[in-house]
Amino acid sequence: MTEDTDVVGKKDYELSFLIESEGLVSDVLRLVRQHQIEVVREGQLRKVNLAYKIRKAAQAFFGFIEVKALPSEVEPFEHDLETNQSILRHLIVKLPKERPAIPTETGRKPTIVPRPKTARPARPLSNVDLEKKLEEILQ
Repeated sequence: MTEDTDVVGKKDYELSFLIESEGLVSDVLRLVRQHQIEVVREGQLRKVNLAYKIRKAAQAFFGFIEVKALPSEVEPFEHDLETNQSILRHLIVKLPKERPAIPTETGRKPTIVPRPKTARPARPLSNVDLEKKLEEILQ
């Protein structure tokens, strides 16, 4: 196959992973190269506290890589990720064709849009008012 036909069948994927130390990211990249998967973008590695221990580790390094790969390459690649002991957890998702542009890392936190407020009573009813309302309803 020519290079052009290989690119046509490739789809966008994102690989997210947890590893025990920063140095182990080379194992992940080695697996990517081994399966001849094209790296589009590599996210910065971040140290995170785990919600529960994974293989006795309470902390891990989280990273992600956006890649282009043929669908037939993904299954053997995922099998190799599962059998690699240096990778605590991983997840591969297929990215949508049309997706919004991702802003460059500027250090700003994402904007939180407030929820619309629901209508609330003007004031809470006292026990006396509540008793009166109940009597009106029951009559």
